[in-house]
Amino acid sequence: LLVMMTPNIESGIAKFSGKRWVMYQRGCIEHLYYFSPRTVRQLLARAGFTTLRCRQWGWGGKYVDLDFIMTRLAFYQPKIFSALRAGLHKIGMSRWSLYADIGDNMVIVARKDEARA
Repeated sequence: LLVMMTPNIESGIAKFSGKRWVMYQRGCIEHLYYFSPRTVRQLLARAGFTTLRCRQWGWGGKYVDLDFIMTRLAFYQPKIFSALRAGLHKIGMSRWSLYADIGDNMVIVARKDEARA
């Protein structure tokens, strides 16, 4: 059984942001390749896996602190979100956390085909 989470290049935020999508901003530091649900299924099939689930909402989120959120949003509007980040630090709220799932990740569950194992 294989379970993985990876950015979804076809997510709404990826399409809306274009080349400014935060997943692109960090270059090859975080991700070397980007997939859509279709391309990840194709790749897994070629490797002998059957995709059981590919969820784009509800499984791909995580708890993040406000500092992380402001840092990521600063990729889109540096002046506004850098100022907000500084303000949150000043009043001691930068480490407050919340669950965030904006649908830009997908979680894939796949099983190795018995015949090809």
